[in-house]
Amino acid sequence: MLYYSSMLGFFTKKRGLTLIEFLVALAVIGLLISVIVVSFSSPRKEAKDAKRQTDIKQIMKAMDLCYDDSNCGAGVNQYPTNDTADKANAIENIDKDKNPYYLCPVPKDPSDSGDQMYKWSKNDTIPAKYCLYVKLQTEDIWIAASEKGTKFDLTTKPPTTLSSTVSCW
Repeated sequence: MLYYSSMLGFFTKKRGLTLIEFLVALAVIGLLISVIVVSFSSPRKEAKDAKRQTDIKQIMKAMDLCYDDSNCGAGVNQYPTNDTADKANAIENIDKDKNPYYLCPVPKDPSDSGDQMYKWSKNDTIPAKYCLYVKLQTEDIWIAASEKGTKFDLTTKPPTTLSSTVSCW
């Protein structure tokens, strides 16, 4: 009878989880969450880079419209000037209370920090040129807009000061 009662105790169901089972389940859930978070990180960066490219094109078009307008920038056949090298979000003449305005508000970078900011080269001595640039997040390249158009594959940062001999690229 003793043997039977110990066998009976062996086959009874346990309720709940042991600490080890709980920790293993927690580790598996944590691993799955980390894989999911990493897989969603790349598309988010790619979307921000696509927005950067679109914004650069929009700003370039506004600058070209401003070039022909005496009420915008420094005058007819001149771009708005920026007197500070490598300044973030510097050109304001194409928006706000100017009549007519061509882009209001001027777009800001989706991340808006570090190299992920729309930066302007200094062009106060040469208003026939401008250079707007930003670094992509997914690749180690720069995109830029200037009076020459847009360039999406610059391997080095554009110059911070423009002159008669120095252009955006």
